[in-house]
Amino acid sequence: MEEKDQAFHKLEDLSVADCAAAVAADVDSKRDEFRSIDSHELASLLGIDDADKPGGDWSRSWYILREPVDDILAFREQETILELLKSALTRERYEDLRSKIDLLEEGDTELLKFLTDDEKADIEGYDMDQRAAKEGADFAVCYAYKSVEAPDGKDLRFQALIEDDGACIELKTPYDERDGEFFSDGLEVDFS
Repeated sequence: MEEKDQAFHKLEDLSVADCAAAVAADVDSKRDEFRSIDSHELASLLGIDDADKPGGDWSRSWYILREPVDDILAFREQETILELLKSALTRERYEDLRSKIDLLEEGDTELLKFLTDDEKADIEGYDMDQRAAKEGADFAVCYAYKSVEAPDGKDLRFQALIEDDGACIELKTPYDERDGEFFSDGLEVDFS
């Protein structure tokens, strides 16, 4: 029997509370005995029966995804790049870079070597703000969250990437949260 099947069978006959206790202990200990279980099956074992299409009891957050600065510079017109830089940088720094940009051809990402890491992050942030203002919900992605409380009080959180039709296309588990693999690199927006 495969490791995944053994792990599943070890939990399937337990109550939801006992299953949550076993998973919480496994996550904390980093033994990862139950990590091999499919994320949707693990959610079901923990009493979450709607992970395929999260219902109204899941909390939701909308994000404009961070676009890497090299993509921003490669796929935007030079005037748009200048507008991004002017808004994201000091006037002196903008003028310095403007003199270098004027020598570049459109679509040339050579500008990247002139930017500091902080400036790149500022440009990415400004770009997300602009897309959120212009494009709104049409270009935002939705993540839904649901927790199961283990008997020791620990929350076992799941994160679902939600498609336009409400279906989950990727489900992260408490193991992923522990390991820092939940999505968090974007601009959270409020469409209420």
